Amino acid sequence: MTAPLALRRVRLAAIVLAAPLLVACSGSDDEPPAAKAPASPCVPPKSAGTYAEPTGTVTYATADFAINYATSAGAAECEVAEKVVAKGTFEKAGRNVQIGLDLGDGALGLSVAVIAFTDDGDKPLALGQVSAPMGISIKDEYFDDSIGQACKVELTELTATTVAGSFACEDVAGALDPVSPFSSGGGVTSTRLVRATGWFRASA
Repeated sequence: MTAPLALRRVRLAAIVLAAPLLVACSGSDDEPPAAKAPASPCVPPKSAGTYAEPTGTVTYATADFAINYATSAGAAECEVAEKVVAKGTFEKAGRNVQIGLDLGDGALGLSVAVIAFTDDGDKPLALGQVSAPMGISIKDEYFDDSIGQACKVELTELTATTVAGSFACEDVAGALDPVSPFSSGGGVTSTRLVRATGWFRASA
């Protein structure tokens, strides 16, 4: 039996009022996804992953790098250096390869020496973890891992013009002797580097 006109109007009003609620609850397939938080500049950028060993000596001139660190003195920061002076070379003698890099300065500096002396029993140089003593300078304090035990270094790219990598360090001692390549005072400090992670990229 057909419902009275007044009743039909009530039913129609209820449907109209409920419709916005259904839309609000169900959402829309066309809604854009939530924006992702930007990646920290101290997280290693995606590398080309290219390994094309240079055939001769390469001299590096500029570099970008980043260090996320915490010290025993309570300092903690992510610092980025862009288009800074690089002093370094790729050199090969027979099967032996060495990449020496001094990037930046005493205020923020990174010193890395990638070594693959195949004639002495080292594995040939390749992408991935490498033997690489290194040092980090922060506000003219130098933290020295010259024996390569506190830091792990990964080579992520090597071409005729570019070398790139990432690193992670834990409990690096401060330099007790003037060994820093960046400052006249040698970066001597009793502070320790509790942790440090970051990346580097040097170009000829």
